[in-house]
Amino acid sequence: MIGLEKTIVTAVDSLNAERNMAFEALPDNPLVFQGTIPLDSENVRITINFSNGFPERFPVFKITEQRRFYPHVDENGTICLFDDSALIIRSDLPEQILIDAFDRARDILLIKKDSTEYKTEVAREFNAYWAQSAKWSIYTNLSPCKGNDYRELKCITVDGKSVLSDSKKESEYLLQKYFRKSISEAKETTCMLIRLRSFSVPPIQKSYSWKQLRTFIIKNVTSSQKKQFQRFLDKKLKILNRFIVLSIPSDNRDFYIGFWIHYSGRHYYKVEKCTNCRVEPIMTIPTDYSYMLKRVGENNDIQQKSVLLIGCGSIGGFIAANLCNCGITIIDILDKDYLSIDNVHRHILGYSDAVKNRNKADLLKEYLENQFPYVEIDSLNFQDRRAEIFLKEPQRLKNYDLVISVTGEPMINLEINRLLHNHNINTPFIVCFNEPYGIGGHTAVVNIAGGCLQCMYTDIISEERTSFRGSFVDAEQDFKKSISGCAGSYVEYSALDSQQTAIMTTHLALQVLRGECRKNTLVSWVGHSDKLVANGYRVSDYYNRIIDKQGGIIVRDIPNNQRCSVCKNRTTISY
Repeated sequence: MIGLEKTIVTAVDSLNAERNMAFEALPDNPLVFQGTIPLDSENVRITINFSNGFPERFPVFKITEQRRFYPHVDENGTICLFDDSALIIRSDLPEQILIDAFDRARDILLIKKDSTEYKTEVAREFNAYWAQSAKWSIYTNLSPCKGNDYRELKCITVDGKSVLSDSKKESEYLLQKYFRKSISEAKETTCMLIRLRSFSVPPIQKSYSWKQLRTFIIKNVTSSQKKQFQRFLDKKLKILNRFIVLSIPSDNRDFYIGFWIHYSGRHYYKVEKCTNCRVEPIMTIPTDYSYMLKRVGENNDIQQKSVLLIGCGSIGGFIAANLCNCGITIIDILDKDYLSIDNVHRHILGYSDAVKNRNKADLLKEYLENQFPYVEIDSLNFQDRRAEIFLKEPQRLKNYDLVISVTGEPMINLEINRLLHNHNINTPFIVCFNEPYGIGGHTAVVNIAGGCLQCMYTDIISEERTSFRGSFVDAEQDFKKSISGCAGSYVEYSALDSQQTAIMTTHLALQVLRGECRKNTLVSWVGHSDKLVANGYRVSDYYNRIIDKQGGIIVRDIPNNQRCSVCKNRTTISY
């Protein structure tokens, strides 16, 4: 401890000298120092606590008497200096660590209340500040407020869980499906949703008076909103039980703060004049689609895109989940097969689903809808779910923004390619598949501009149909294995291979849906050939030419093949 105390004293002496401060140790604790930081209009007394691991960690700065609200300062006065989870701290420079921490603390305390920086910092972390005062919470599933929005909604509460949506039906759905609550026990509370005319926040404090809240609202709304609010204030009630949620404009999106106002008496009182009305802060937890999509980096436009996924096996299951993770909400899934137990270790679904002896598309629909509250999954539960039957009406493909085939059946993929061209359907088409033994995987998008899928299966000299010309394995090899006869035959590759191909395919799908991919493209990931060769198989000449790219991604245009029977006499399609 003596060595640490000496290090601390040296660091504090350096701070006092460099920043003209006068920090000194507390008489009863040599690891805590106190002093005063002079600001523009006030002096703030703080302590610096070195007991949390200095110099490997920043010391803790704390305001001893917090007279007002500051951004990045919690209710106990502790100043949040940095998000240090990704910082590399130079513990060999303790003096500089302390000076950097002091400078950051002073910068925080210097943020002016009416400045743009103040508004930005408060908006960014307001929910964390508000949580210090709020005793309970409401989940909000609201469409963005605009203009001088003023709405009366119903907040639905079951067993301590409250949800506020644009409609009562939406709240009940969320409570029933995701919170597993019985709607028969639901209670309704009227909620006034009011959007303020500009950025303004009430002071962060433990309790509020009804007069204080009324004044804040009236001061920060438009004249039309005041009239609506005044009609509420003019009501005479014996019992009041109401939520007020304020939508506060911010640069990125509005954020919400809530209050519960309530009283009960023997006589009718005018709401505005009720002196015994209690006001309690409420924490709002946003769960709407646009809020949750922020962390993904997508915008709401992606929500309206529709995808047809043909095949939801090993790769297809991961693709479907990836698309939902990225904000796609409308997916139709076509697959004729049941999920078998022997495929569990290559599928996103698990053993508990496999033993149900049900169709993969139906199981995946349930899985996705349980994980993502805003998706619309159709498992295309036809009497006959074969792709060949679905394609008898090729105009169906016009209903989608993108078609993805993960069947692993070249003939079905080539037929879809032919139908798109012959019927002048401009829907982009993605095909993806793994190669055996982890040697690689491919995803190709066609029907945009350039060659078609048939071009990649046509010999460039003889016009004959050939195996996939971008393959990493030599032609005319049978990779199927069997444990229990034909019904149990399979091609060996791992779940990691499927996930690698699914991630690559999802990236390409998003580029297509955003309009960023403007030509037919083949993307491939390149793995190692050791296992394939050890099992007696041969790699292709193409693989030998790109062998130095093992572990990498190859992106190629798909040019027109003049020998292709599908597109050689057709103009390229623009998307």
